[in-house]
Amino acid sequence: MSKIILRNGSIAELRKINDNKRDRDQLKNLFNEASKESLYNRFFIPIKEVTNSLIDEMIQTDEKKALSLVCEIKEEIIAIGSYIKTEKAGVAEVSFFVNDKFQGLGIGSILLTQLGYIAWINGFNLFEAYVMPENKKMIYVFINSGFEISQQWESGEIKLSLSLYETERTNAIKETREKIATAASLTPFFKPKDILLIENKSNNKNNYKIIYKNILNSNFKGEVITSLDMIDLNKEFDVAILNLPVEKSINLILSTKIQMKCLIIMGFYNDINFNTYKDTDKLLLDILRKKGIRIIGPYSLGIINNTPEYSLNASYLPKIPPCGSISIASHSGALGLYLIKYLDSIGIGIKDFVSLGNKIDVSGNDLLQYWEDDIKTDIIVLYLESFGNPEKFTRLCRRISRIKPILVVKSARNPLSAAISKQKKVELALNDYTVNNLFKQAGIIRVETIDELFDTIKMLHSNKIPENYHIAIISNTLEGSIVLTDSLSDKGLTNIENPVILNLKAQNNIYLSELKKIIKNDNINIVLIVFMALFNDDNSINLINLLKKELMASKITKLIILCVLGSGKKLPELIPVNNGKQNIPVYFSLERIAKALNHIINYSEYVKKPKGNIPDMKGIDTKGIRKFVKNTLTKVNHDIDELNLNKEELEKFLKFMNLNLLETDKKNIIAKLSIFILKDHYFGPLIGLYLHQETDKGIDNLSLNMFKDKDISIIRLTPLTDVEAEEVINSLLKNHNFNKGLKDKLKTLLLKFSILPVEIPEINKIIINSILLYINDYVIKNITVKIAPPKSGI
Repeated sequence: MSKIILRNGSIAELRKINDNKRDRDQLKNLFNEASKESLYNRFFIPIKEVTNSLIDEMIQTDEKKALSLVCEIKEEIIAIGSYIKTEKAGVAEVSFFVNDKFQGLGIGSILLTQLGYIAWINGFNLFEAYVMPENKKMIYVFINSGFEISQQWESGEIKLSLSLYETERTNAIKETREKIATAASLTPFFKPKDILLIENKSNNKNNYKIIYKNILNSNFKGEVITSLDMIDLNKEFDVAILNLPVEKSINLILSTKIQMKCLIIMGFYNDINFNTYKDTDKLLLDILRKKGIRIIGPYSLGIINNTPEYSLNASYLPKIPPCGSISIASHSGALGLYLIKYLDSIGIGIKDFVSLGNKIDVSGNDLLQYWEDDIKTDIIVLYLESFGNPEKFTRLCRRISRIKPILVVKSARNPLSAAISKQKKVELALNDYTVNNLFKQAGIIRVETIDELFDTIKMLHSNKIPENYHIAIISNTLEGSIVLTDSLSDKGLTNIENPVILNLKAQNNIYLSELKKIIKNDNINIVLIVFMALFNDDNSINLINLLKKELMASKITKLIILCVLGSGKKLPELIPVNNGKQNIPVYFSLERIAKALNHIINYSEYVKKPKGNIPDMKGIDTKGIRKFVKNTLTKVNHDIDELNLNKEELEKFLKFMNLNLLETDKKNIIAKLSIFILKDHYFGPLIGLYLHQETDKGIDNLSLNMFKDKDISIIRLTPLTDVEAEEVINSLLKNHNFNKGLKDKLKTLLLKFSILPVEIPEINKIIINSILLYINDYVIKNITVKIAPPKSGI
C-alpha cells in the first residue's frame, strides 16, 4: 500500500486489489453509483449492473499476467485500474474506472503511471487501450500521460498504444504532477481558514494555552476553536493542532468524529522506549492514511507562516522576525527556533518555518516541492538528522537548486553522534566524503555547523552572488591579510589581488577611498575589508556608519564583506545599502569568512554551469539488454537474492553495449581504472570511479569507504548528464597525459553504464574491476554483473 496525493491536495491510498468480500462489495458499489455514460465508456455496451463474472475478471494480482490496483479514500474504493496480458509478446491491455465524483483529480494519470511501471518491470513494453471517441476525458489522460503514444481507428473505437519506456518528457510530466499535488496537500498547513487547537491542560499554568496565545498574537485571520464541545461534526477543519502526548492524540482521533485535512501533533511520548514509539508512529500513520489526513510530527514544535495575508505563528516562539524570503524546515524544533531567534537578532526575516518532529508523513522532500514555486521563498534552509527518501531528495535538489539555493545542515555524521541521536530515528548515511560529493552534484550547499549556516545565510542575504570570483583585500593588518589569504587558499580560492595594506591607525575615510577605487575596477567582483579595532574601538562603529551612509543610495555590483577583529562593541551583522535592497555582511573571524565565501562561490559555479542532457546513447541496445536479463532470470530459482552473470552471459551482455572483454599484451599502460555501479540503500543507483595508483591493482573488496581521496576517486548520482560525465573524466585524469580521444571514449563508456540501472531495474551491481588506460585507448579486462528481480513498491 502506498500514499498518493491528488490534484486538489487530498490523500488517497493505492494498493493491489484483494480477493475478499470487502473488495468485491466495494467494487460493486463503485459501479452501481456510476452514471450510465461512465459505465458505457468503460464496458462499451449499455449495462445496468456489473455482474460477478465481470468482478472476477478484475480480481487480478499476478503481475506477470494481469494486475488490478484500487484507489481508496477514507477506506472507500473510488477507482480501479487494470492491465491484462494480450496474445502479443510484451503487450498488455490497460483500462481504468474512476468514480464520477472524483474525476478530474489526476487519479487516472496516477493509476496509469503506476500500472505502467509495474508492467514494465514485469517485462511488458507496450500498453494498448481502447477508448470510445466521445470519451474525451479518458483520451486526455492518455495523451497527457507523458508516454510516447500512437493511435488508430478500429471498428468505431480509438486504439491507443503507449510505449512503457520512460523518457525525459515522461519523468518531467510525472514530477510536475507530483509537485503540484504535494503543494496542494500542504496548503492547508500554511494557509488555514480555521484551526482546531487542543492543548494539554495537565501542563503547568505557564505553558497551558501558549500556542493559542501565539496564534492570536500573530494576527491570524481565521477561526480558532479550542474546545471539543464547540465542534460542529459536519465541519472539516483545515488544520487540527494537538498539543497533547502522542497516546492521548491517538485516543482523541479514534474516539471522536473530528474531520480535518491536516494534523500537527506537538506532543511527546510518555516514557516509552525506541521500538515501542516506532510502533506507535506506525499505528498513528495507518489511522491517518485511512482517513486521508496529512500530519506534521509527532514531536513537532510547530509551524509558522510569516506572510501578512496568512499570518500564523503556531509555535512555541512568542516573537518571530518580520516577513522575509527564507523558509526553514528543521528535524530539531529547538534548533530551528534558535535559528529564527538568531536571524531576528541580526535583522533577517523568514517566510515559513516547519518543525518536522518525527516526520512520519510530511518530510523535507514535501516542503522542497511546496517551496519550489513559492515566489516569496528565495532561500531554503533544512536541518536534517535523517533522510526520508534520499534518492528523491537529491533528485529534487538537482532540479530546485538551479533556481534557489538550498542550505542543508546534515547532522549525525559519525557513528557516535548517530548513536546519541538514535532515539530520534536519525540515520548514519554513507561516509561524509561521499555524501559531500553527492550533495555537491545536486547543487546543495552543505554546511557542517550551525555557525557555518549563520555565516552562509548572511552572505547569501547580501543579494549579490558573484558569477565568478576575483578577490581584493583591504586591511589595516598585514598578519590578518596573510591569515585570510591562507584561509581562502585552503578552500581553493586563489584568485586574489595583492592586498591593500593600510596603517593600523588608518582613518575610516582612507578605507572608503580605497573601496571606491576597487569598486571602479571591473576585474574585481569580491571585496574583503579587514579592520583590526584594537587601538580605537569606536572606529569599528564609525566605519560601519560611514559605509552605511556612503553606500545607502548605491546599487552594489560587487560582493562586499567586512570583517572586524578585536572589537569589544556590539556591532550589527548586516549593513544595509542600496536603500535596504542589499547588505554588506559583517564577520568577526577570518576563517569563517573563507568557509562561507567558499560555499557561495561553489554554488555560483554550479548555477552557471550548463545543466547538460542525458543523451540518447548510440551503440547500446538497452531494450535488448533488458530482454536478455529478464530471460536469464527466468532460468533460475525465483527466490534468489542476486545472480552473477557467467562468462558466456557477460559476453552477450557486453555485446549489447558494443563492448568486449579483451586480453592484451600491449605495453605502456599509463593507468588503471575501476568503475562500479550499485544501488545504495540511501541514495539509489550510484556510479563510482577509482583510479589505481599502481597499474597492477584492482578492486578486490568494494566498499564506499574507498571513495575518500578526491585525487583518485569520484562518486556520483545516476544517470549522469553529458556535462557531468565530462567533468568526472577531466577531474580524475587531470594529472595524467591522456589525449582528448581517450577522454571522449571514457566519457561515452561512463554515460553508457550510468543509464543502465535506470533503464534496467534488474541490474543490482556492476563492477568493472580493471580498465587499462593507454595514451589514446582503453581495454576492459574484468567485469562483474549482478542482477535480481525488481520490486514494484506496491
